[in-house]
Amino acid sequence: FTTEIQLKQDPLEIVNEVKLLGVIISNDLKWHKNTSYLTKKVNKKMRMMHIAAKFTRNREHLKHIYKTFIRSNLEFSSTVWHSSLSVADRQDLERIQKAAVKVILGKDYVDYTQALSDLNLESLDRRREGMALKFVKNSLNNANFSKLFPLRRVQHDMKFRMSEKYLVNCSKTRRYKDSAVPFLQGLLNKDNVEKKKDLKRLFDYDSSVSSGKRKRLEQRKLVNYVSNVDVIT
Repeated sequence: FTTEIQLKQDPLEIVNEVKLLGVIISNDLKWHKNTSYLTKKVNKKMRMMHIAAKFTRNREHLKHIYKTFIRSNLEFSSTVWHSSLSVADRQDLERIQKAAVKVILGKDYVDYTQALSDLNLESLDRRREGMALKFVKNSLNNANFSKLFPLRRVQHDMKFRMSEKYLVNCSKTRRYKDSAVPFLQGLLNKDNVEKKKDLKRLFDYDSSVSSGKRKRLEQRKLVNYVSNVDVIT
């Protein structure tokens, strides 16, 4: 069984892999070759940073070069493939940023975690997840994309503390479960739960502050009452 795919009314030839809009898609729906392509492409551009580091030690200038010419390539179309990356693929991509921050900090480099803190950068894995969340939130405002993220409907009136707001597609295989659409649906639910927790913490803080103010006012009233009684006596 084969699927005929047409692009501008021309049938696409069945191949093992194809480069579509700058992304390498293989017939096994894995992203090793795309990751390898990105890392090779970006490693060539790392020479630019090494050359620039010989003329300037300004961290902001070097960081700007990294963001513009290197990180932007590592994150190209990341919303499509981020959720399906293997551990090895994630490490290969992260290793490039680790090499970049070493160049930026030079002798001041201690370890990767401290370097990210000093340069006010996020790990690529965490940054890709944030970009995916931003993308799916913007997609909710698009009539065509919003159909992929329907609200979860229940047949009862019971309310659960951590109920999922959006419907997540059922998956029989791990490959589909880790693919883009189910991952983005789950990401929306995760963000919704985090918002509820933040809101609860805010209410708890407000209630604790108000109770604290109430106690202080009662103490002040008691002190004033005792003082007035002492003056009268």
